[in-house]
Amino acid sequence: MSDLNPSPELSVVMITMNEEGAVALVIKQIRAVAPGAEILIVDSSKDQTAEIAGALGARVIKQFPPRGWNSPCVPPRAGSSSPSIATTPIRLKLFPK
Repeated sequence: MSDLNPSPELSVVMITMNEEGAVALVIKQIRAVAPGAEILIVDSSKDQTAEIAGALGARVIKQFPPRGWNSPCVPPRAGSSSPSIATTPIRLKLFPK
């Protein structure tokens, strides 16, 4: 990336399936504590999860059929542009209100 758009120091990777009711809140929570983080969504949804995530600035990789969290599903550097990667299930309550 150029100096105007430096690579993020952290990528947060989540796999999603039909999480349109949760994805916006989780992305907003991540942005609140790690504003410069890249958010990468590996999505297998039939609902609007990918569209919501993309509209909030997340990078979305579509995955069909769904494969879960096994290692071939989300290789350590798949789509990430940062040196540090954190993975989290979207249903994890990340931060208390």
